[in-house]
Amino acid sequence: MIQDIFPYRLDHAFRDREPEPEDCFFSFRGGEVLLRVSEDGSRRIPVFHDLGMPFAEVRRLAVFLFCVDGVTVYLLRQQGDVLPEREGMQYLPLRELDGILPGWAYFAGATALHLAGWYERNVYCGRCGGVRAQDRGRRSLSCPDCGDTVYPAIAPVVMVAVTDGDRLLMTKYGDRPLPQWVLVSGFVEAGETLEEAAEREVFEETGIRIAYEMIEAMRLSEKAFW
Repeated sequence: MIQDIFPYRLDHAFRDREPEPEDCFFSFRGGEVLLRVSEDGSRRIPVFHDLGMPFAEVRRLAVFLFCVDGVTVYLLRQQGDVLPEREGMQYLPLRELDGILPGWAYFAGATALHLAGWYERNVYCGRCGGVRAQDRGRRSLSCPDCGDTVYPAIAPVVMVAVTDGDRLLMTKYGDRPLPQWVLVSGFVEAGETLEEAAEREVFEETGIRIAYEMIEAMRLSEKAFW
């Protein structure tokens, strides 16, 4: 969630900036993230200097992600095999970012993982099969052969708190091993309003019909909040 980065400030405006040896980066292997592990077991986000590889190669593979409180963060894109583990460097589950310094590491890592997946899925043009290239000055990839351009997709989601007096409706996922209770949530479909999505998701997941007055109250409270 975006609030998890508070009190730090995320600046996701894309920049054409060349990486420097002391800039930090994320590298992923599936759902695992590469971390610098010290002899005492402490962990931190690695910087390019930790790689010990020619910096021309680093600059070829590095993609600007975002800045957090003025700290520039990059993604090291992989070609072929993932980056091999070196002494003091280890791929660990993403949850290992929780509780390490800097304090924004976990939120930044989750955001970086989403962007890494987008880059990985769009190496080749879906129209002609050409190899896409990073555009200058914006977060987009274009095909030099046919000119087709793609941007990161935004998938709006609703999360619904349904109450009955002092009771709150909670659900558990039936198709994944998550033990915790959660609020009803789901993706908004094409052409659907947020209110319609909330009503549909509650009915699909629980069989309960939300009263229209509840939907209207939610819409009005959202306006008042913002």
